[in-house]
Amino acid sequence: MRVRVKFCGMTRQEDLDSAAELGADAVGLVFVPGTPRCLEVSRARELLRGLPPLLARVGVFADEDPMRVRRVREDLGLTAVQLHGSESPGNCAAVGGVRIKTFRVREDWDAAALAAYDCEACLLEAPLHGVLGGGGVAFDWQRIRGGVPGRRIVLAGGLTPENVGRAIAVVRPYAVDVSSGIESEVGVKDRHLMEAFIQAVRESHA
Repeated sequence: MRVRVKFCGMTRQEDLDSAAELGADAVGLVFVPGTPRCLEVSRARELLRGLPPLLARVGVFADEDPMRVRRVREDLGLTAVQLHGSESPGNCAAVGGVRIKTFRVREDWDAAALAAYDCEACLLEAPLHGVLGGGGVAFDWQRIRGGVPGRRIVLAGGLTPENVGRAIAVVRPYAVDVSSGIESEVGVKDRHLMEAFIQAVRESHA
């Protein structure tokens, strides 16, 4: 199975263009106030204008009013929304559309928790106190060796061009999600790292 690639935390037009040119499957735009890569909806609209139609656009929200998530999704024509907070199964369902729900793999984490959520994919990352997002830190991939039966797993947190191949070999995810691992500074993607990341994912299929 081909592993999909999502570049998240996109803030610049040139980075979105590079993602499209290099063959990323999806780009993520963050709408979580107080986080370093957060975008205003008006700015996101400008950035998305002109992108190839088959490049998936994912909006990232955390503990947001489901009705606002719906409005932003429709306004921007988002392919999917990623719920990155502590949303309940009911809140997740209320958003509608295509949903990716984030889960933190803590010491007491139980894959059975995923069954309560009606979503098209589950994103797994490391927990960091007081921080939304993996913070560039990986969890022990052996804890979900081979993935989770019956769920599409998006693996995130601490992925880089150097380790993504090993991560894929262990987890066999549906997709991998990277942000800080392809940046030269917060919010600024490095085209060479983006290219190296995609190349490493492709080599993992060989």
